[in-house]
Amino acid sequence: MEKKKICIAASWGHGEYQDGIQDIGAARRINGKVTDTELRITQASVKYIVAKLKAADGRTWLVDNLDAGTEGRHLDEQNRRIDKLRKKYRTVAFDYHVNAGGGKGVEIYIGAGNDFSREIAEDLMQEMQKAGIPLHGGSVSAAIHTDNTLQFLKGEGPRFLFECGYIDSSDYKRFDTSGELKKMNDIIIKVLISYCRKYD
Repeated sequence: MEKKKICIAASWGHGEYQDGIQDIGAARRINGKVTDTELRITQASVKYIVAKLKAADGRTWLVDNLDAGTEGRHLDEQNRRIDKLRKKYRTVAFDYHVNAGGGKGVEIYIGAGNDFSREIAEDLMQEMQKAGIPLHGGSVSAAIHTDNTLQFLKGEGPRFLFECGYIDSSDYKRFDTSGELKKMNDIIIKVLISYCRKYD
């Protein structure tokens, strides 16, 4: 029996409308004026990651932007789309987020019991650490959280929720230029390509 292709399914984690109100995530304000939002950062990052994954040399995997054509989808709809993809492909799904609440550093959430999710999470945090990007909690193990209560992580198959830092702390200086954000996103691309080539 022919092995199913791998599909990377990406989401920018914010943007959907509920009761006419758009979820832009937390906002950064200067003198009361909104100067940036989590949605702006996550949209730009996921579009960049998806484009690079599609353009990779020798690509044999598929890439699906779960939020394409919309500002963002409700988590229930995202999970339905992922489940549909999983019927045809070996799907790796990720949700890209910016944190808020005054903390510092990048971190990642995975569901319990999936060794592939754990492998991706460890590879990502190790590469971030090597690149000099601060990790939440200061170590690879502290930056990886297992949480089966998050709706995006409840489904089957490898899934992770990546938090690129805090919009309301000194982390934000890393989002002011595309260079630092690009460094993080290039690491995500590198790790996902390595995963696809390893298991394809």
